[in-house]
Amino acid sequence: MPDSLLADLLIGRLCRNGSVPLQIQIANGIRDAISDGTLKASTRLPSSRTLSAALEVSRITVVTAYERLSADGYLRSDSTSGTLVSDTLPQSTQPPARESTARTLSERGKQLISAPGGIQERKGAFVPGVCDTAFFPYQTWRRVQNRYLGEQHVDLMGYSNPGGYLPLRRALSEYLRVSRAVRTTPEQVIVTMGSNQSIDLCARFLADPGELAYVENPCHWATPILLRANGLEVEAIAVDHDGMQVERCVRRPRLVVMTPSHQFPMGVTLSDERRVRLCKAAERWDAFVLEDDYDSEFRYDQRPLPSLQGVDENGRVILMGTFSKVMYPGMRLSYIVVPPDLVDAFAAASLRLYRPGHLSLQAAMADFIADGHFAKHIRQMRDIYGARQAEMLHCLDQCFGDSLETSRNAAGLHMTVRIRDLVDFDTTISRSLEQGIYLRRLQTFNQGDPTFLDGFLLGFGALDIEAIRPSVNTFARIVDSVVSRRTCGAGPR
Repeated sequence: MPDSLLADLLIGRLCRNGSVPLQIQIANGIRDAISDGTLKASTRLPSSRTLSAALEVSRITVVTAYERLSADGYLRSDSTSGTLVSDTLPQSTQPPARESTARTLSERGKQLISAPGGIQERKGAFVPGVCDTAFFPYQTWRRVQNRYLGEQHVDLMGYSNPGGYLPLRRALSEYLRVSRAVRTTPEQVIVTMGSNQSIDLCARFLADPGELAYVENPCHWATPILLRANGLEVEAIAVDHDGMQVERCVRRPRLVVMTPSHQFPMGVTLSDERRVRLCKAAERWDAFVLEDDYDSEFRYDQRPLPSLQGVDENGRVILMGTFSKVMYPGMRLSYIVVPPDLVDAFAAASLRLYRPGHLSLQAAMADFIADGHFAKHIRQMRDIYGARQAEMLHCLDQCFGDSLETSRNAAGLHMTVRIRDLVDFDTTISRSLEQGIYLRRLQTFNQGDPTFLDGFLLGFGALDIEAIRPSVNTFARIVDSVVSRRTCGAGPR
């Protein structure tokens, strides 16, 4: 504990006009901090001179308190390190076990902790949704960031401007117009801190509790959590080979949250017919479509598809983008593109709700894009990920043949697989984990459809191409052993 913190802890407890001597008050305060674990074993205490000056007491007062605690076994002295908390404390200092009391959570809180969550692994086979930071241009990024870490940029150390750092909004606007055919001006780009915040902002700002929101089925686990946490009714609409079955949206919603360019997790693309139908329906419903454009930069067979927002004529589609897949997940930097008539309102709402900051990071990102480093990095990673996806598909075909159904949309950092005759998914997952292979069940993303066909979500973004074949071979052997055991009727091993 820093010397100043111990002084702050004790100052609040000292009664200078009381009947208890100050040295006893100081000793009692330190003893209590040791007993409750605030001061850990072997923690070095400040010197008597330093602590007495901070407490504005005489040095002999602190020396006396230290001597009392040393005699009682709470402190020990070391000729080189000074005064430290004893490693072995008196038995009486052990705090009695507290009886646990049941805490009451809100219904939203109960939903949050019972819902599926993300996995924490960031490398290996087949961790989904993770980019490979081994090829990230660290030196370039450090050099760009250093431009804004000095006294001359003290203006960037405060809260963000409404909507975010304007040069970043300009750079994003230009990039999105070219790469995704997005209809936008710099003012329409609102900078947020992560896709979850983007959804949360839109849900809070555009919909009232009790209103309906459509999501895809299956969909990312976080989407329905965020919507329900804001009091919305969530209805999941099934996805087929042409994306969300828009024709099944028979009730009037306020929000539709979807991934039209690369559906998560199934990897399909919303058909042109359904795009047109959805845009017309959104206008008729007076609803907004939240287009989650989470990994559109990575298409391997053609240029990125035009965004749904780019074909919307009525300002009903709000594009959501993120840097998590292109840069690195911990960046927590993202954006939304809102209709022109809602720019001021969204900027004000974001400022009031979240008080966003990270202006120096936003400034560095603006330069990173404007200087061409962003586009260069995307081109490099597109080639790397494209080669990994091709190798994954080739190895899966060789190992499983026609017993495997695979999503083959040449995009993104993951693919889905469904394996004929495999029903014991939990055993497959546990055995794979023993071999260092991480599997995510598709059922995790199913929103209550009892007819949903289970399978696995396999990520290849963070998997070196040389490791793909041995990983797929191991996966295939495990699946074969699980399926064979079931076919032969053998008992558990």
